[in-house]
Amino acid sequence: MSSVMCLETEAAMDPHEAPTWRPQPKEDVFLHPGQLMILDEPTTITAVLGSCVAVCLWDPVRGLGGITHFLLPHGRGSESGLRYGDVATEALVMNMLARGSLVENLRARLFGGACVLEPLRIPAHSLGNANVAAAQAVLRRHAIPLVSSDVGGSRGRRLVFHTQSGETEVEAL
Repeated sequence: MSSVMCLETEAAMDPHEAPTWRPQPKEDVFLHPGQLMILDEPTTITAVLGSCVAVCLWDPVRGLGGITHFLLPHGRGSESGLRYGDVATEALVMNMLARGSLVENLRARLFGGACVLEPLRIPAHSLGNANVAAAQAVLRRHAIPLVSSDVGGSRGRRLVFHTQSGETEVEAL
């Protein structure tokens, strides 16, 4: 049985807790910041990223693809929604596992994390770098290999993720 599901929330969320899913149409979709999607239907997902980061997970055994798009690196206290990288990436992993993926089958791709504003281009302190580091930390903790990435720099990106193949296309903006 195939399904296309999307989760979006501004409310606090425990990444280990099963979310409430909202069915999405089985067609090309745009992923907004603070959203997470897991799909086993052939779907093309597009996201536009600046300092935001998108994490794509692909399970080639199950043909299952998942993606999240977040704005900030860490949720603090009651602020633990999907707009935070540590929460969103953990939720993506946990929900892929809940859908039947095995962690050893997962492959990750990571995109975004640019510093698009000239006055803020201090690499050690950039929001984009902190977002990338938050996602990488979760992937390392779960031992999920990062098979490709296009992160950092000073230009935004348009990301296209193909859930059927796990392939991605990136265009600099």
